[in-house]
Amino acid sequence: MKNGATLVPLRFLSESLGANVDWSRETRMVAITTNGAPGDASYGNGGRAQPMQPSADTVEAYTVIPILLNNTLSSDESRRGDKFSAKIDVSSGRYYGGIPEGTIIEGRVLEARPKRNSEPGVLDLGFDRMRLPDGRSIPFQGSLYSLDDNNVTRDEDGTLIAKNKSKDNRIVYAGYGAGAGLLVGLLSGGKVKLENVLIGGVLGALVGQFEKPKANQPSNVVLKQGSKLGVRLDQDVALVQR
Repeated sequence: MKNGATLVPLRFLSESLGANVDWSRETRMVAITTNGAPGDASYGNGGRAQPMQPSADTVEAYTVIPILLNNTLSSDESRRGDKFSAKIDVSSGRYYGGIPEGTIIEGRVLEARPKRNSEPGVLDLGFDRMRLPDGRSIPFQGSLYSLDDNNVTRDEDGTLIAKNKSKDNRIVYAGYGAGAGLLVGLLSGGKVKLENVLIGGVLGALVGQFEKPKANQPSNVVLKQGSKLGVRLDQDVALVQR
């Protein structure tokens, strides 16, 4: 049972009775035909065709996953291509957005630039694999994202959803201040605004445009083991591999 409906293996059942089953990605409809004509079997809902609902085994794009690093990463000691892992931060319950507790997120360092004179250190991370507790390995495409309330919303289950759905806006860590570093977005131009943690330009190019307080001096980015980060899914992720 799901959402009040009984789920049956339609393709197996229909084809065993000599019918053809076709799936329309555009309309999200299943068409069952016999001898070239649409079938007239009644499958609930008064016999009307029903769009397929999103599967509980699919985590939708733009879901933001909070993770806790298993490694220490830094702009001066990490190297491009270095692999790292993190565990999903499940604050309550056994699942987060359909992803089971104990799932490990794997990624790699895309860019690591140490502090140079007045330029802060920069650390860029990518995420590409989930390892589920049952041993399944799920490839996916994910990017660094802010967990700040200004950048996410919550659905009815408490799962975080990214407000910014542009894939052109890369987010990296830049070394400023006394903390691990600031999350900054690399856009194609635009005014630098510290309060919105935005940088215009490319890595290391326009850092000098920061209108920063004097106390916030450039530094290296250091993300210690246990640091909490956000990962945005850039596409739907099927947890059941077919």
